[in-house]
Amino acid sequence: RKQAAWLERTLAAIPPSRPVIALSHAFAYASGYIDAASRRPWYDEAEVIAKVVPILEKYKVELMVSGHNHYLELLERNGVTYALAGGMGGKPDPEPSYRSPASEWIAVATFGWLDVDATAEGLALTFRDRQGRALREAFVPTRR
Repeated sequence: RKQAAWLERTLAAIPPSRPVIALSHAFAYASGYIDAASRRPWYDEAEVIAKVVPILEKYKVELMVSGHNHYLELLERNGVTYALAGGMGGKPDPEPSYRSPASEWIAVATFGWLDVDATAEGLALTFRDRQGRALREAFVPTRR
């Protein structure tokens, strides 16, 4: 509850003219698989979706960037764009057995990163492979 209250206070204090990017290690929406060790779903995290996503939507957050899954993925749900930038190293996750309904694009077994360029009009996203080549570009208009 304390974290939710802090998040709400912080988002409410941001001037409406500024685009908002939320950063989180854990994802809300993501494609994935059933984890062999824990036997739990490693995709569309129900608790984060239930507790955090309504706050992001209420305050018209443009972008949530997260990792945890080792994919590069672009997702969109109810006006919020989600970027999974978990392909910066480590062991690649397996081919997803579950594709999130929010997913617009995914790169599996691909190391890379996400560039975000902010302007008054919105956010220009570029997913890049480890050589710096653009894999996918998207534009997220300012919502506030």
